Amino acid sequence: MNLDGVGGVDVDHATVPQSIPRALAGCWVAWSADGLSIVGSGTTLQDAAEAATTAGETDPIFERATGVIRR
Repeated sequence: MNLDGVGGVDVDHATVPQSIPRALAGCWVAWSADGLSIVGSGTTLQDAAEAATTAGETDPIFERATGVIRR
């Protein structure tokens, strides 16, 4: 069922960030440069940066996952 445009809201699914999995709570998360996809993670910022580099991301954004589920 496609709800795009229902209720006057135009939904662009290409701009919805990926949810952070609960398993990454307390870890550092590396996001793609557009902030939409997780490209790496680790227990330290350095681990997350290395994972992002390995994934080919040249300009990652870093965040510490708190365990709160985004909706």
